[in-house]
Amino acid sequence: MKEESKFTKVAHFDGESVTIKKYDTSILSPENAFKPHPPIKPLTNNGIIGTDDREILKNFFTYPNSTICWLFSIFPDGTEDQQVGSGVMMGKNTVLTCAHNLYSRKFKTFARDVKIVPAAYSGYLPNPNFTPFGVAFKEDVWISDEYRDSTISNLAASNYDWGVIKLTEALGDSTGFCDPYTTNENLLNRNVISKGYPNPDGTRPIVAYEATGKITKVNPLSYETTIDMEQGQSGSPIFLESNQTNIIGILTAILNDKNANKGIRITPDLYSTLVKIRFEAEGKA
Repeated sequence: MKEESKFTKVAHFDGESVTIKKYDTSILSPENAFKPHPPIKPLTNNGIIGTDDREILKNFFTYPNSTICWLFSIFPDGTEDQQVGSGVMMGKNTVLTCAHNLYSRKFKTFARDVKIVPAAYSGYLPNPNFTPFGVAFKEDVWISDEYRDSTISNLAASNYDWGVIKLTEALGDSTGFCDPYTTNENLLNRNVISKGYPNPDGTRPIVAYEATGKITKVNPLSYETTIDMEQGQSGSPIFLESNQTNIIGILTAILNDKNANKGIRITPDLYSTLVKIRFEAEGKA
């Protein structure tokens, strides 16, 4: 499913200089385009499995770490709180993330705006201090029809928790990008790594981390993994440690009852869908 929106240039004068930003004014009025946004509401669940083994991501401006994106999603007033999330450049103008960064099943509404910053570093919500490859916003969004289906349970819908953002700028020309990857290999107990931006209450500095673990269960549409996770890491890519340019999954949820965390699996069907979306976003479809 594709969501489209209209963009215009918005000028803002701060008393000294004028800033012009391309902004989706169909969902956020120009007078609100530069205002700071309220902090997110922290979750109480804990996705740290045993010892917290996450480490700050180094060489974040060098490929492939340059492809890891910080996301800030703003939902319409009176619906969801603001959300921080993660993603990965999947093409020159597309980012792969999770659907719940982009769409609220509870309120049946898309995020009214999403800010995307690859290799973001330092600073606090809503503006990173260091944006080495620039900033983009969502132009189009794709999520699965199953995730939007209100007739199925949240548990069932969580197996379709993937999303793709078409960006207003082709940031991937500078960052490079990673490819979705599907395989028939037995991935049980394989070493995996995920990279993203934990920030469970929105007050931490904006810093990317990498987290390693193992795949402990392979389901038809998902994985269970020992990768440590907090709010903000949703949408982080999952790679095999031995190949950190091919995306085998998307980190999406904390499974409190299983001492594990959940990732969407890049199945052959999802792989084909993602490649088609990338081609469409680049005007090659």
